[in-house]
Amino acid sequence: MTILQLVDLLRTLTDVPGVSGCESDIADVSARMLEPFCDEVYINNRGSVVGRIFGHGKNILLDAH
Repeated sequence: MTILQLVDLLRTLTDVPGVSGCESDIADVSARMLEPFCDEVYINNRGSVVGRIFGHGKNILLDAH
């Protein structure tokens, strides 16, 4: 990823409104951005974006807020 691509990615993410309690828009954008990299992407009933890559070995959780 080039620096310009990174800047574009960050702009896309920060341009979406997502104040506390009203985060569905940014969750939708984040889920769409994860789809090319995951086997399964969904937004759970708590509004969290979950991306899963199926395979063998240890599980890894990446968490951001």
